[in-house]
Parts: sequence; C-alpha cells; structure tokens
Amino acid sequence: MAPPHYNPPVQILFLWVGIPFIAVGVLIVLAELQARRGAIVVPGRVVGFSSRPGDSGNSYHVVGEFDGLDGRCRLIESAVGSSVPFSRVGDALPVLVRPEEPESALVKSSATYVLGITLALMGSVCCWIFFATFRSDLFSIITSIAVTSFGAYKIHGLASKAPVSLRAWMALKGKAIRGRVVSAESRDQIAWADTATLQAAIRRQQRVNRFTWLVLLLGGAGLLLLGHHLHRSTAAFLARAVPARGRVVELAENDSSDGVTYAPVVEFEARGERHRFKDSVSSNPPSHRMGDAVQVLYDPADARKARVDRGLWNRAIPLLIGALGALLVLCGLWIRPRVSGGTSMTTFC
Repeated sequence: MAPPHYNPPVQILFLWVGIPFIAVGVLIVLAELQARRGAIVVPGRVVGFSSRPGDSGNSYHVVGEFDGLDGRCRLIESAVGSSVPFSRVGDALPVLVRPEEPESALVKSSATYVLGITLALMGSVCCWIFFATFRSDLFSIITSIAVTSFGAYKIHGLASKAPVSLRAWMALKGKAIRGRVVSAESRDQIAWADTATLQAAIRRQQRVNRFTWLVLLLGGAGLLLLGHHLHRSTAAFLARAVPARGRVVELAENDSSDGVTYAPVVEFEARGERHRFKDSVSSNPPSHRMGDAVQVLYDPADARKARVDRGLWNRAIPLLIGALGALLVLCGLWIRPRVSGGTSMTTFC
C-alpha cells in the first residue's frame, strides 16, 4: 500500500488554532475573576427573558431586577444566553455590584467559567494533536515556518484594515462578560421574549430532556466503566511490559464515518524473533511515517501483545475516557431538573 500524503501544514494549523483557544479561555476566566474582585453581592430576582436571533435560532438571556447600593432599581440582562431558559421568573438571582460603579453589574453565575474552561480544553486538545503527530525534520520545520509566516501576514493585513484600540477591546470584553444594565424606567430598551414563543421553547426542551438526560447518564456511566477497565488493564500490562526498539513498516487504513485514519504497523524483535502489530491509535494526519523508529512495550509471556510506548500518555487515554464519562453523567444530572414553566413578567422593585 502506498503511504498517504503527509501534510505538515495541517499539523501546524492544529497548534495555531489551539493556542488562541487556550488564550481566549484563560482570558475569559481571568476577566471574570477581575470583574468579581471587590464586588458586593446584592439579591435580585428573575423578571423575564430577552430574545436575540442567532444562526441556530433565538437565544434567551435572563433579565433580573435588583436594588443597587445607591437604592435605585435596575435591570440586568445576562451576557450569556441559551436556546431555552434554564430558570423561572421569580427565581433568586445574585448580582455583583461595585460601590464605585453603580451603573454596572454582573450576574453571579458559573456559566462564564464553564465557557472559558471549555475553550481552553478545546485548545489543549488541538495542541496535543499537534505534538502527538508532528515530526521535527527539516521539511516539516521549513513548511511550518512558511505556513506560519503566511498566516501572520494575513492576520496583520486584516488588523491594519480595522484596528481596534486597547480601550475599545477592554470595553467590548467588559460588555461581553458583564451584560447590560439599564434603569427600571428604561425597561423598553430590552427586547423581551414573546411569552408564547418562550413557552413553546420550554415545552420543546422538556420533551427532549425526557430522553436526553437518560442517554447522557447511561452513556457517561458506560464510559466510566470503560475508562476503569482500560485503566486496570493498562496498569497490569505496564507492570509486566518489556521495552524494545521497533520501526514503522506500514500505515494501515481504518475507515470510519469521519473518513480514513491511519494506524502505524510496527515491527520489532523479541528473543530473536520478529513480530508485527498494528497500533490501537489511528489518526489523520498519521502520527508516524514509514521508517520511523519507535519505542515498543510488549508482554514477555506473549510478544503478540505489544503497543507503542507513549510515555505519560500510556495512562492518559483511560483517564480521558473516564473524564468524558464523568462529564456526561454530570450533564445528565444537571439537565434533568432544569427546565420547567413560569414565564410571566413581574416587577419586584
């Protein structure tokens, strides 16, 4: 079989996509921490929801009402929206306010942290793919430098056409995190969600949640069990495994719904005999090329049981599977009781 086309530019794109995702995620978390520093919690109540059109339908933002430290009644519109409201009118809504900035406020919610951490994790996965598949030979390095330079040139050209000052960026960032605050008398400035549309979205989500939470719970439990099994079997294998030097002699194709991936076929020698095995991890672009030297671990009692030695990553895959399972279980438990009725708009101030 002819080896697949090896494409270093694809690999470097994983890195240059991953780094901005990590940076944006970290900045979101740090900005949230900065916004909360020195702020005072005041009680508020959900009084309704605003509606904003999006590519996948309307997004609904919580609108709360609270008394500021100066005694004035204000409305706050959450910056983070969702396809269906996850609270009810009348629910408590803690609001963070600063004594020196009575006209600004922040809904005390974990949603911003979740967004920031999720973006950072997505970026980390992209960077891991790069480091797991990149081979630092002369051709790869030269090509990656060329792709990086071209990307930097394009970004510089876009930035020069529409420059954004640091002050404008900080204002935009604050608005994106803090949301909008208006006086109670200016409630007409908020695009209130139509009650009938809101009720229809809630009923639709309730029907979906009857099955979604159970699917997430069962799927997450299955992944937890799988991660536990893989962790135990991996630990047992590593405890008795013997190292050897191997070489990639072939790239085996694996067809899936997402396309074709490639797994390295490795040949190594043990006790004077040559053995071959196909690695259990496949990717596109391939993690190895034909002729690459690799470190191998094999069972001395049965040399057919072998795998590529990935160092710390030998134990990472079971842990990642278990972590994904735990996340799905938590999502299922969180979704089940979240959506319920109650959309009438009331004033509490």
